[in-house]
Amino acid sequence: MRRGLALAGLCLIASVALAQVGTNFSFMPDGGKESFVAVFGSGDKARTALTETHTPQEWAARIEAESPGLAPPERATLAGYLAINTPLEQLLEPKGAEQDIALLLPPDGREIAVAQCQFCHSFFTGYLMQRRDEEGWLSTFKSPFHKEIKMSDAERRTFANYSALNMPMTFDAVPPELRF
Repeated sequence: MRRGLALAGLCLIASVALAQVGTNFSFMPDGGKESFVAVFGSGDKARTALTETHTPQEWAARIEAESPGLAPPERATLAGYLAINTPLEQLLEPKGAEQDIALLLPPDGREIAVAQCQFCHSFFTGYLMQRRDEEGWLSTFKSPFHKEIKMSDAERRTFANYSALNMPMTFDAVPPELRF
């Protein structure tokens, strides 16, 4: 009887997770990549930016100078993403070579959340509606079932920074099919 209930529960969780796989997650705030390309483009300015090392505050000032119209939450998300993930000069092709900058960027916070959070628990209640600071999000990786997630330290920090800045979302911002 217990095994049957456990199996039924696992099947329900799996069906919810699989239903969410095909979902478009553009309703979530950008994790950094889209903003990077919008601010720095994909040419020499982007290549130069990817070779630099700055604190989040320094990146935020640089981003504001480059794109004063970028909203503060997007600026903070991009600044945190870049502070954690740059410099990336070892990934750049020699100057003058054609290269899609967006493809070489490491996963951003939204991509990591979508790839890692929705398969084991409700994406809505287990992630989108949670309010934690960066340390609180990092502490989730101390639990036994999160320790096993294969992520680099930079990916964990990118996820935690993104989540602290952008979660919780408002109820109405989440599509009805992803609620609960």
